[in-house]
Amino acid sequence: MINVPNLLHGKVAIITGGVRGIGYAIAESFAAAGADLIVTTTREPESSSEELERLRSYGTRVMAMRLNVADKAEVAE
Repeated sequence: MINVPNLLHGKVAIITGGVRGIGYAIAESFAAAGADLIVTTTREPESSSEELERLRSYGTRVMAMRLNVADKAEVAE
């Protein structure tokens, strides 16, 4: 995990699949570096509240939304 506080302060990262697996690890690294996050998940964001709160514990803003990036219509919407 990147551990350079404030390296990304003032930046916003959009991370697909950001509440599980590799996507979560990336989100956590960006949060640790100070980036605000927009994370997408194929599940309802409320079901990932524990993971989202861990990301917020880095002091960054986190917005979660349900979005399947493999579904062209959902992305267009």
